[in-house]
Amino acid sequence: MAKYCHECGKPVQLEWNLCPICGANLKTTETSETQKQSTIIFKSKGYFCVGKPKGFTLSGNMKKGFIILSNWDLTFLIKRSGKFIIPIVEIEKVVKFTRRMYVFIEITSKAGKSYTIWSANMVLGSYLGGKTNELYSLLSHLIN
Repeated sequence: MAKYCHECGKPVQLEWNLCPICGANLKTTETSETQKQSTIIFKSKGYFCVGKPKGFTLSGNMKKGFIILSNWDLTFLIKRSGKFIIPIVEIEKVVKFTRRMYVFIEITSKAGKSYTIWSANMVLGSYLGGKTNELYSLLSHLIN
């Protein structure tokens, strides 16, 4: 029977304590009294940066990784850089904007910091805003 990481979804061996991809603890025993159960609503490959992307390219300051939206927080598992989490209660506003054929989401926290994410459709030739639009509608529903 295969075992999968609860954070990034990658296959792991049964005897491992930590996920080699994202570093999540695989041997957690959670009780409903002590911890809130987090349900994953959306998961996709994508890109993330602090602030707005410069120019029209995704490369450069956009970091590649996984975007995971749960009912409690928005998590970025950034490739080779660890994990970055924004709690849903800390998000003040969510705005969509476009650059060429890409659709981006700008998230502003209550502390005034802004982040930009782009959720990647992995099929070439498809409209590249599909997954991002889905993520935007889920985020705006959770915030309001």
